Amino acid sequence: RIHKQVIKVKAEVLNLHGLSGHADFYELLHWLEPVDRAPRQVFVTHGERDQSEAMAAHLMKERNWECHIPHLDETVELQVR
Repeated sequence: RIHKQVIKVKAEVLNLHGLSGHADFYELLHWLEPVDRAPRQVFVTHGERDQSEAMAAHLMKERNWECHIPHLDETVELQVR
């Protein structure tokens, strides 16, 4: 249900145990530590804009990951390999 409208889910829904929507910068970095292969693209959507920019900058500098911080209502088309 989104804005009181029932939306049919056309995807597999998984629960990620151990990830909180309230994790801080260091908790998120700790959660990402086991990821040894760089994703093609990381979307940083957690926190206020300045916090998101700090997280993206850290991931780009320390992990060499390509990061994007989407704007409100931005649509991103994903390519499937």
